[in-house]
Amino acid sequence: QILKVDEEQGRVYGWAYVLTKNGEQVTDHSGDVIDTPEARHAFEEAVIDYVKDHRTGDVDHESFDVSELIEAAFITKEKAELMGLSTEKEGLWVGYQFNRDTPAGQEAWSLAKQRGAFSIVGTGRREAVA
Repeated sequence: QILKVDEEQGRVYGWAYVLTKNGEQVTDHSGDVIDTPEARHAFEEAVIDYVKDHRTGDVDHESFDVSELIEAAFITKEKAELMGLSTEKEGLWVGYQFNRDTPAGQEAWSLAKQRGAFSIVGTGRREAVA
């Protein structure tokens, strides 16, 4: 969910993925949940890998390098408390700056504002929940 749009700088900020809200497990748009310590750890490690090695945004997982990650925090209640903050959500907070100098970057910028949400591309292993 994009919560802030900076028109002048071409930047958007918001939640890329929410694990919990008010202590309750969140089911994502694909119907998936990250609900075990092992799954949370694997997701956090995937986020770290993305931040270290990739950092680019795309349009519909096809037009790549249209934006760049400029801010990322994997927020947990524990981390928030250590910072002297409180949070109703746990998950991945991000900020992206769009390259509006190219047609693909302009398209991505328009779509991001229109859709108001982020989409994470990746692979994983689904397990049925009983």
